Amino acid sequence: MAQFCLMAEIILAPVMLGGGRPWAIAVLAILTGVGLIAMCWRIRTISLPRYVIGVWLFAAIIVIWMIIQASPVWPDQAFPFDVAFVALYPAAWINQTFDIIWLCATVTLISLIAQKAPNGGLLAILHAIVIACTLQMVLALGNAVFDAQTTFWFAKTAHIGDWTGSLANRSAFGGLMGIGYIASIYLFVALHTNYPHAGADAGTRHHVPIGRRLDQSGGYLALAILFVAALTQSHSRLAFVLVLIATFFLIGFARHPGRSTRAWHWGKLFFAGFCVIGIGLVASVSVPELVSRFHDLTRFDLIQRDDAWATALRAISDRPFTGFGPDSIALVMGHFATPELNKDANWFSTHNLWLDGAIIFGVPVVLALAITVIFSATLIMRATWNQPFRGLVIAVISLFLTSTIFDWVIGLPALILPVVAILGAGFEASIARHRASSLSAGHAGQATRPGQTGPHAVADHGHP
Repeated sequence: MAQFCLMAEIILAPVMLGGGRPWAIAVLAILTGVGLIAMCWRIRTISLPRYVIGVWLFAAIIVIWMIIQASPVWPDQAFPFDVAFVALYPAAWINQTFDIIWLCATVTLISLIAQKAPNGGLLAILHAIVIACTLQMVLALGNAVFDAQTTFWFAKTAHIGDWTGSLANRSAFGGLMGIGYIASIYLFVALHTNYPHAGADAGTRHHVPIGRRLDQSGGYLALAILFVAALTQSHSRLAFVLVLIATFFLIGFARHPGRSTRAWHWGKLFFAGFCVIGIGLVASVSVPELVSRFHDLTRFDLIQRDDAWATALRAISDRPFTGFGPDSIALVMGHFATPELNKDANWFSTHNLWLDGAIIFGVPVVLALAITVIFSATLIMRATWNQPFRGLVIAVISLFLTSTIFDWVIGLPALILPVVAILGAGFEASIARHRASSLSAGHAGQATRPGQTGPHAVADHGHP
């Protein structure tokens, strides 16, 4: 039941306009709550890892800070924010807290599911991601065939002619297709090794002929190609660049036991580079309008990201330590706008999550968050350093970090949920493998008498 709830969240979040609306978050929260209740009923004795406890503690600190921002304990702020608190919308912290609690609860659910099934949890998550991407691709294709220009919830008012599925945003649709592409490629490759998941033995590997591989799971490769084709139809430059970066890391940093020589490593990197160039050339021939967008990076076509970032820096310099509180970005951007910024646009985001966070929470909180994210990413990569799915983990991390710099859509539940699920399940599976390896080494040491090695070692069955 718990795994079903998590899979349902991954599939339903893109359908519900990306999961960003309050009602969509409520639906996702109900599924998370049901999953946690099912896990507690099944396991009875819950053991939370330290990193999950750390996530909850950091979330509690952020919530407390938002409450302090909204409390009337501050000196009167300068015009036009002449109030006794720094939060421009004092009640906005409630909705933000609800979102944070849902995300932390989902991380907890992922951890508990992965602990119970460390080998199958990651594969189930990857399959759910593929299903979600396939559904969105079918919706976008149907929309294009019938020229409906709809998000399946309301008529499109933006991104006309771009594939968006039910996400209502071309960058969000392209980002989801990129995650689905990574998942499909990994499933195509990993299911033909004797370590199809993180918990298997990474020290051995058997090779499968390419014909047999295509016969048994060529569908995943076909889906990966279709996902990239759908991504190009979204005409999102960011999503296209994300796929190129993820492809490089997915191929170049996937470890193959027994082939860890330096020449083999550099060969993989060159091959990954050729794959990236190949994808770019194919896209330039098949989707010329996407290439024209790269050739015509004018101010208006770029959604004025340079002016938006300059405006954000001006606002941050005004309140570098306290921030302006949740839901304040639009008002702040209008007040501190540079002369070139289009003030008629709804600047609910600076198209950079780090700048968004600095405006809302202040620079110290964002620095702490950045350090936490970098530390967590390093910890996950170290845990999977000798694992076959290292390429998958690094590709997902690179996609996430790059997206946070150039847009806000990675913060949607439809995109952040697959990323967190892959990293959380992979990390738990890696921990399970290291634990199993340690136990095996301990049993092997106890089963052989001290001083006896080799094929003639005698088992010690409890005798001194």
